[in-house]
Amino acid sequence: MFKDPVSFHIPGTRLLFSIICEMDSPERFAYVEDLLKDPLRSLILDIPLRTILLSQQIESLMWKRNGLSMENQMRCYRESCKSSLWDKDLLSMQVIMALSPVDDTLVRIIHKY
Repeated sequence: MFKDPVSFHIPGTRLLFSIICEMDSPERFAYVEDLLKDPLRSLILDIPLRTILLSQQIESLMWKRNGLSMENQMRCYRESCKSSLWDKDLLSMQVIMALSPVDDTLVRIIHKY
């Protein structure tokens, strides 16, 4: 369960990684690595990770008492808008984890789960 508010609507990170995906130059990973320094990297990893974990918690019925509204939001996130929401969150996590030290990233994911 989360102590801080969590939302399926995180347009900032999705916009950033949509722009990164549209870059055609081979130097884009060097640019991304320079852009995403450590404090920002940790923050950007945390946001989609919390969103994905929320959808997993809803799917495992941990939020059953909140009624159908949570389930409907999760279905929209994972099924209806999959290409624009779910895929961007996974891509952002993959890029951040590829640029981060393994130990820090693994500890952060285990702590959130």
